[in-house]
Amino acid sequence: MSSFAEHGKVKSGPDLDQTTPLIPASDRLDNNAPWPSSTDVSPWRILGGSPDDILSEEALDGSWYLQLRPVNGNATERLCGPLRIQRASGDVADRFGAFVVSGDLYSHDRAIETFPEPITEYRLDVGRNWYPQAPWSDYRGHLKTKKDTSATYDSGNLRFAIAYYTWDRNWYSNYLEPAQGHFIITCERQVVTHSSLPQPTLRLTGEAEIGETRYGLIATKTSPFYRGCHVEVDVMRDRYWIAGAYRHDGSWESFTGVFRRTGFDILLAVSETDILRAEELSRDQLGEYLKAYREFKPDGRSWRLWMLVASRLDEIPGDTEEPWFGIMFDKKVSSASWRNGVAVFYDPLILGQNEEHPLVPGLEDKRLGDVDVAFLRTALHEAGHAFSLMHPVDDFWVEAGRTIMNRTGDVKKEATAEHPFPHNIEFAFDPQHALFLIHSPDPKVAPGWSRGYQSDASWPEYTLKKET
Repeated sequence: MSSFAEHGKVKSGPDLDQTTPLIPASDRLDNNAPWPSSTDVSPWRILGGSPDDILSEEALDGSWYLQLRPVNGNATERLCGPLRIQRASGDVADRFGAFVVSGDLYSHDRAIETFPEPITEYRLDVGRNWYPQAPWSDYRGHLKTKKDTSATYDSGNLRFAIAYYTWDRNWYSNYLEPAQGHFIITCERQVVTHSSLPQPTLRLTGEAEIGETRYGLIATKTSPFYRGCHVEVDVMRDRYWIAGAYRHDGSWESFTGVFRRTGFDILLAVSETDILRAEELSRDQLGEYLKAYREFKPDGRSWRLWMLVASRLDEIPGDTEEPWFGIMFDKKVSSASWRNGVAVFYDPLILGQNEEHPLVPGLEDKRLGDVDVAFLRTALHEAGHAFSLMHPVDDFWVEAGRTIMNRTGDVKKEATAEHPFPHNIEFAFDPQHALFLIHSPDPKVAPGWSRGYQSDASWPEYTLKKET
């Protein structure tokens, strides 16, 4: 079906997906003359801008590093963490208005004189973009814009109301009684740089109120995407990691590209490519491979996912005619880890369907690894499970269809004579799943954190589908 240049044990192709600029062209500065600002703190340096210039909505879209310092009452805890501002469209805009905003707050444990330093010790760099990754033990809670409440952007001020949920490790501690609050952020076009950051960026100031506490805030843009994760891939001998595939119409799809279109940035690294061959593996053996081969060690802060390209699983699914093409195996209740490891199986055969739901001629009984687009879809699907997404057939909030989180057998049942499998694969996450990937709490999405392996059906106010 597809041709690839083979590099060692990796099949690859063009991947030009990481091209979105941090600062849109319309918001860049031709004049580098600095101007004074009361928020300037060494070693920050202002590159240019004017208090009379306001940012475009496009410039607001993306991930920001938020810092909050209390300014009233007895509150003394300074908070920091990622703030995600998404320009909404389609069903999301109909439900939430022009913007959807969410964030996660951690205790800011640095000395007061360092405020507002960027996170330099705890962050993930993907190219020239970066994502704050504070220690999970410092996690305090999650904020999000409320349902059917439009965030407004007028005269350079972004305003939005929020509900704030505190968390324990595995679930909400105050799900029924979130604190209420609101934010006002002044969006002047202030371009700054810092010696520890990979590129010049934008910085905003404002104020916030959460419950009874008022804060001064600073927000520093980190990326045009909303979240980031490091994915380490290891490959069994005589198999291949397939980073992307040409579709039947000549278009290119890639693992990183599909996630980035969703707003989720991926730092992908292929590590081992010659892991000792085994004809099949058990779930317990997959856990041993996870311990033996992943280069990173769990540290309670880093967003990292381990993926193994293996032979096959030593069991047959009980609820589907399809063999196991992949699995998110790292989910034992007795385990200290959770959602750290997934496997994609190279050897299972793609079974034929009936005439009503046909395959592309010649694919029946080929291995999954011999059909690039089907392998790629499976890799994306299993990563989605590691980020807590469910099959649509198990999720009231997501419609069944041909998107990434549907089971392969269900996608094949959607095939027609005009669009046989795998031509009918939709290389996108369902809009509801995309919303969860971007805006669900850090503990629910980060591999290895909470055991909340499910979509956010507990948040009916944060879903696109109305309850019936």
